[in-house]
Amino acid sequence: MFGNATLTSMAARRPGSEAELLAVAGVGPKELRLYGALLLAALRGPDAQ
Repeated sequence: MFGNATLTSMAARRPGSEAELLAVAGVGPKELRLYGALLLAALRGPDAQ
């Protein structure tokens, strides 16, 4: 799905919106459509509402 560099960048940047997620190298419109909501929820953590 994503390479190590992309995942490391996501973890460091912790994007909170679709626009911020798209700014991460390796994330394009297709990945955003397929995985965006799941990734953003995971980055928010289990306590986020």
